[in-house]
Amino acid sequence: MAQSVFLSYARESASDAATKLYDALGGPEVLAFCDISDIEAGECLPESLSNVLLNSTVVVVFADSTYFTRWYCLRELRMALGPFEAALRDPIGKAGAGCASPYSAPPPADGSKTGA
Repeated sequence: MAQSVFLSYARESASDAATKLYDALGGPEVLAFCDISDIEAGECLPESLSNVLLNSTVVVVFADSTYFTRWYCLRELRMALGPFEAALRDPIGKAGAGCASPYSAPPPADGSKTGA
């Protein structure tokens, strides 16, 4: 059965907060997952951890300065975002051609063209 909530955190800085959230969510009774094993540099993420992450409905990231210095945290984050990678590269997508980009300025109110 898939875990519905995966907690991704750097053990050195966010272990207490992750454990508190895990407990508040009801732990394994509500299918939360909080990894407590140590992963050493050069080790692969355990396949079981990868499977739980990829099958989770929600991923909670405790993103602090330590999180972004740990390879295993970055790997978890990349895995969590992987299914959305194409959308992140092209937020409009081919289906959105001709639509206003959320990253562009709105057209002038008077209807005039801008630019050259």
